[in-house]
Amino acid sequence: MGEESARSFQSAQGRRAGFDPPRVHGFNIDALDGLNAAIAANLSTGDEVGLSVHVRQHGRVLADLWGGRVAPGAAATAWGEDTVVNLWSLTKIVATLAILHAVERGVLELDLPVAAYWPEYGVQGKDAVTLAHLLSHTSGTAGWTTPFTVSDLYDHAAAASRLAAQSPRWVPGTRSGYAAACFGTPLSEVLRRTTGMSLREYVEHEVTPPLGADLQVGLLPRDYPRAADLIPPVTPPPMGAPLPPLFREIFRAPAITPADAGRADWRAADIGAANGHGNARSVAMIGEAFLNDTLIGSELRNQVFTPRSEGPDLVLGMNLNWGLGFALATGPTFSRLPDTAAVWGGWGGSLLVIDPSTDLVIAYVMNKMSPDLLGSSRAYEYVELTYSALTTSTPERPDMEEES
Repeated sequence: MGEESARSFQSAQGRRAGFDPPRVHGFNIDALDGLNAAIAANLSTGDEVGLSVHVRQHGRVLADLWGGRVAPGAAATAWGEDTVVNLWSLTKIVATLAILHAVERGVLELDLPVAAYWPEYGVQGKDAVTLAHLLSHTSGTAGWTTPFTVSDLYDHAAAASRLAAQSPRWVPGTRSGYAAACFGTPLSEVLRRTTGMSLREYVEHEVTPPLGADLQVGLLPRDYPRAADLIPPVTPPPMGAPLPPLFREIFRAPAITPADAGRADWRAADIGAANGHGNARSVAMIGEAFLNDTLIGSELRNQVFTPRSEGPDLVLGMNLNWGLGFALATGPTFSRLPDTAAVWGGWGGSLLVIDPSTDLVIAYVMNKMSPDLLGSSRAYEYVELTYSALTTSTPERPDMEEES
């Protein structure tokens, strides 16, 4: 398309309407022109400030799109090809992949008690908690007891020690309870004791290099200039039912705010639950690694998509069918997705969908946070447009020359 040769274009819809919509940069196959137009429309209305969307299938790139600005206001820097943003709970998918890679290498075993690697953890009724329980949010240790602050979260050794000393809030393995902020802490401690590397270091050295993914747990100071600012939601999360008592308890210990993600101490920490930084392209590369043999083999991959728990999550309240690291879109919570997909997202609306049945990966990240805890109307719009387009057309070769 045009002189920039698959680097930017304006939507045909905008041209027909007689105005120039915000420019969407990157590439997409013709079948996904509607996805491009939707992004342009949301940028035009201000529903989006800055974002990136990436679609991959069978190892091919079908869309790699970005646009908008890294912060509010016309004077803000444009969102670029290498702009990154704090990923919130999409970080949990990265942490999951790191643990599975260590399992694939024979360093760890999914069904061995965590206490086999970290003896201090095996107290107060946690002696039978396994790595699989941690990855499927069924360990009973969904968070710290109060008081526990964001500053406490930055001290990994102290945070891990406190978690190890706690009693589970329910019988491990019987129910799920979303480990909002503590998900990565026990995983990192297990990696430290078996590999000598923290989760942050393991991702840097073992996970992202084979994938070529521009993604970090935390953020190096040299990369601060290309990080987008998070724009907090203006309304609280919409909840369809009364919040479970554990929701308030877990999300108050610690009480994290969007402003925390821009601070140097947050970026320097090893928070495998929430402080990953990347863009849609790098998130999609992580998602694709659950579908091929780059980091994990087929036997282990099948376990990712095997249900580990079903029913109302004790922390979030919503019905969730958990595999390893991902929720499986087989229940009413994900009625807008095919039930063959696995999904998770980050606070504010970012989303990763991987579908083993079609070898499809869709990733979306943004800086303007919606009030949603898991996906948003914008996220699902992009996902639905992608599924609709790919089921009604035959994708072209992604390296073909665009139309002018």
